[in-house]
Amino acid sequence: MLNTKEERNQNIIAQYKAGMTLKDIGRDNGGLSSVMVGRIVKSYGLGPEDRNRVSTRLGEKNKNPISDIHERLGRRILHVRTFKRDMSPKPFAELIGVSVQTLSRIERGVYDISVSELDLICNVIGLEIHELVSEAAMIT
Repeated sequence: MLNTKEERNQNIIAQYKAGMTLKDIGRDNGGLSSVMVGRIVKSYGLGPEDRNRVSTRLGEKNKNPISDIHERLGRRILHVRTFKRDMSPKPFAELIGVSVQTLSRIERGVYDISVSELDLICNVIGLEIHELVSEAAMIT
């Protein structure tokens, strides 16, 4: 837990600049509303142009996933977690032993996931690694 309001705000600003949604930032910072997160961001003089957005369209300039396969794996993990396993981020993150922020980075494709972490995720969602990877490869 962050010690001061200023540390929390700096964390919020870093997450905003990294491209996280206001809702996800609020969830990661003690359940703040997206409106409150927006006010904090605005109080630092930041706007949409200050975000490093993760693009899901090929060829956009601000695309920042580590690689195309990381982005595809992340989208597949998000899909299985939300639609097939009906799990919210916090319990899922706890099951795989990462923070909600790290889970968000995995699902956005900006986290360099290890094979052992991928194996643990697959065990939790009930898929084999080869199934997850082959299904992710088909995502466009």
